[in-house]
Amino acid sequence: MQSVGEKDDHNVICGLCLCLTVPDKVDIQSVALTQNNAFTIICKHLEPIKWRGKERLYNATITGSGLHKTQQNTTCSFTFVDLSYLTVYTVEIYTYNGNNKSEATTKRITTSYNDKAVIGFLVLLIILTSLALLFVLYKIYILQRKKSNNNDEQIELIQPSDEENLLNVEPIGSEVLLDAYKRKIADEGRLFLQEFQVNVRIPLPLGQSAILAT
Repeated sequence: MQSVGEKDDHNVICGLCLCLTVPDKVDIQSVALTQNNAFTIICKHLEPIKWRGKERLYNATITGSGLHKTQQNTTCSFTFVDLSYLTVYTVEIYTYNGNNKSEATTKRITTSYNDKAVIGFLVLLIILTSLALLFVLYKIYILQRKKSNNNDEQIELIQPSDEENLLNVEPIGSEVLLDAYKRKIADEGRLFLQEFQVNVRIPLPLGQSAILAT
C-alpha cells in the first residue's frame, strides 16, 4: 500500500508526463472577411518539436447564432462561409498530436451587414423617388397647361371685330349744348316764379279793395 507521499510523487510524475505529451497552443496570425458573411482565420504553424506526438492536426470550432461546427486541417487556415450577417461568432483553435489536444486559442469575430440587401433597398428607393418626381412634374405641367388655356379663353372674350359692333356715338357740338343749357335755365326760372308768386290785397275806401299782384 502506497503512502501519501508516494501518491503525491506519482501525481507529479504523471503531470510531468502529460505536459511532455501535450502540444503547444497556437497563436492567431490574421483574420480576414472574405465576404460580409464569411471569413478566413490563419494562425502560426507550430514547430515540429512543439507537437510532442506523431500526428499534427489543427482543429477549429465555431459557435454563434445557433451554429456549432468543427473543421480539421493539416495547416492552420480555416474558412467559414454562409454565416449570418452582423453576428458575433466565437472560434476556438487547438492542436491535436494523436494523443492529446492543446489548450484552445479563442477569437471573437463579427460578420458585416448584408450589402446586397442594402444595395437593393437603395435601388428601390431611387426608383420610387424618381417615379414620385415624375408624377410631381406631370402635375405641374397639367396645371400650367390649364392656366394657359384659361388665359387664352379670356383673351378671346374681346376680339378686334367686337370693337366694330360697339355703338357709334356722334359728337355733339358746343353750340347745341349751350342752347340746351340756356333753355334749361329759363325753364327753371319760370318754375321758380310760378311756385313763389304772391298775391297782395290792399284795403280801399268804401269797403272796396284792390288786388296787387307782384
